[in-house]
This record gives sequence, structure tokens and C-alpha cells, in this order.
Amino acid sequence: MRLTEKPKLLGLAFLLIPFMVIALMIVQSEKGLRQQEYRFKIEGYDPRDLLHGHYLTFRYVLPQEMEKECSSENCCLYLEGAPPHANMAIRECNAPVESNVFLKLDQWQQMPAALNRYYIPEKEAAVLDDELRMNKRNFEVGLVILPDHTGQIKMLYVDGQPLPEFLKSLPKK
Repeated sequence: MRLTEKPKLLGLAFLLIPFMVIALMIVQSEKGLRQQEYRFKIEGYDPRDLLHGHYLTFRYVLPQEMEKECSSENCCLYLEGAPPHANMAIRECNAPVESNVFLKLDQWQQMPAALNRYYIPEKEAAVLDDELRMNKRNFEVGLVILPDHTGQIKMLYVDGQPLPEFLKSLPKK
């Protein structure tokens, strides 16, 4: 190999590295979205975050009768049974249980903050803001639980319909 070829190969390698990293991120995201989806009922509390675009901001409505066997800051939400609506229980993350499907909770035993907002198109923001804030409809989010026990929002559902289908069903103004 000649001395003039080494800088060319090195330059080519430096050009390809960012593309390889982006491709890897896309593959990992797609892998996550192919996991089984679990649905959680949500309710609004400050649906529009004007500093970060048009996001629906919400809280998860977890069943009142759900088992809560965790008193530390290391709690997880265990999902037992078939998706999309599995039985839930809050337990210590290292508790011996049959289910291996669980989501790490924050120190207040709440869903992680990254899972409490969903980006929506600007033109539909006002309609969805009103619907969620007034509890006029049944809102759910579909989460996939990743192998590292974090979650990723897959879809927002309104009255059981995926958001794009629901928006198409609205009367045109």
C-alpha cells in the first residue's frame, strides 16, 4: 500500500462512521417497535408544552387495586399476562417473579418522565388538547418494553383507534 492511499482510506472511514452510527440507531429503534405492545390508560394534566412543540403531556392511570409490594426507590412495574392489557403489579426490581416483562419506575414509583409525552402534529393540537383535557374520550398509549427494561411509546390510541385513524375519522372543518 502506498503512502498516498492511507490518508484516502482514513478519510473514507471517517466519512462512513456517522452513517454507520445512524443506521445502527435506526435498526435498534425498529427492533424496539417490533416488541409486544402493552396499552396503558392515560389522562391529561398539561397537554400542551409550548416550549417543546406540540406534545400531549399526560399521566398514566394505573389500576387502584394493583399490587404494590415495593417500599424502596428500586421499584418496577411488572406486566403479567397477555398484551395489550396485562395485569400489573409494582414490586422490587430484583423480586423473584415469574414475569420477566417489567419496566423500571422512577424514584417516586411513577413512569419515567420520557414516557409522559407524545408528539402530535400542530394542526391537530387544539382538537386533541381539548379531548384529553376534558376526558371526553378514552386515551391510551401503546408501550413496548425493551430488553433493558425501559419503555418506548409506540402509538397513541383514542377510543381504541390508532391516532392517525382517529384523526381521519374527525369531521373536516
